[in-house]
Amino acid sequence: MGAHDTIRRLNLTLKTFHDMSDLWAYTRDFPMLASFELQVDSAAPGRPIGLSIFKTAPALRRFCLNTPSCSLDLEPAAVPWSQLTELTLNLQVDLGTARSVLMECTRLEVCTIHTGGDFFDAFSFPNISELIVYAMELAPLALPNLYHRSHFQLVELELDVFEWTEADEFLKLTTSLEILCLRIAGFQRTFLDLLTYRGEDPALFALPKLRSLWLRMDYSIVADPFTGSNDPSAAEMAESFGRYP
Repeated sequence: MGAHDTIRRLNLTLKTFHDMSDLWAYTRDFPMLASFELQVDSAAPGRPIGLSIFKTAPALRRFCLNTPSCSLDLEPAAVPWSQLTELTLNLQVDLGTARSVLMECTRLEVCTIHTGGDFFDAFSFPNISELIVYAMELAPLALPNLYHRSHFQLVELELDVFEWTEADEFLKLTTSLEILCLRIAGFQRTFLDLLTYRGEDPALFALPKLRSLWLRMDYSIVADPFTGSNDPSAAEMAESFGRYP
């Protein structure tokens, strides 16, 4: 790590994890580091990641933690969260810690969150343009309320949740969307009406800027909402989008 002062991007993929303090033993700071990504397959519970070295990383903008099977100490005070523009949190962490971190991330433009609970009620994302959320469920009005606090202009939204009951309300707020990717088992009828708009005037369409749509629905749980069939053909799907602006 002798040339650490010239490193701009650092990606670490570790099969097992104990403590990174040894890794940073001869490192004072990362003055040029702009991107850090850590992926860990397994670790001892409650281990500190050893992130205090990033307190003196003035160029750091992208910070990604992918440790889904590990319960690690996130060390909220160890990272300059307020200067980040891209954040990925995929780790076992208590909601209080996650909230305290996200409340400091006021400059985020891209955010990927893996969560098993609701922590969208304590912060705002005024600069966010790309939001990716993986969750079993979202609390009622979680995303609409986040919008009302943030007034962001989302360009890309990706959701992987079991059910999203407020899709129609939220999409009516985010008319700037260009890319929409949904992996959801259940939809509301009103939301589906937005996607299968049959009018002639594109200005009336709820997502006038949408250019990429990716849907994955579990037909073993719910019938295909566009055709009413549990086994829709490609032709049926194409016909249902025949008037897509």
